[in-house]
Amino acid sequence: MATLERGIDRPGPGAPASGPGARCALIALDRSDLPEAVVPSFLAQTHGSVDDLVLLEILPDWSRGEFEAVMRARLLRVASAPASSDVHVAVDVRRGEPVALIVDAARRHGADLIAMVEHPRGLADRLLLGPSVLESVARESGLPVLLLRGAGA
Repeated sequence: MATLERGIDRPGPGAPASGPGARCALIALDRSDLPEAVVPSFLAQTHGSVDDLVLLEILPDWSRGEFEAVMRARLLRVASAPASSDVHVAVDVRRGEPVALIVDAARRHGADLIAMVEHPRGLADRLLLGPSVLESVARESGLPVLLLRGAGA
């Protein structure tokens, strides 16, 4: 369930965002990503061009409610950090298949851009496992995808 912690309610998909040139970005995270590092880096890269930001944490189906609560609290701390003060931030924590959840969340929140942390894969993985989550999201969403560097990338 999405929770808007600060800012104004977002209009529905397809409706104009608040103000001229307003943009909404969705940052898709998984439990291996560090939102405390990813969000400030993203905001620095976008140079104030984003008015609304959705932090989407994807958890595996087997995760428990307590873990979901911990992740939501962690994202809320990141959302209230000084680096996020000029942006309306929503926090969304979901369990399930990442590609479908990311594409659905981008549509529900009216995102203009999806940002994801790069998890490098070798040629053998690409041949054996098929397209990455990032590649599938880019193809299925039809939105631009900004690649963010992870701690190990």
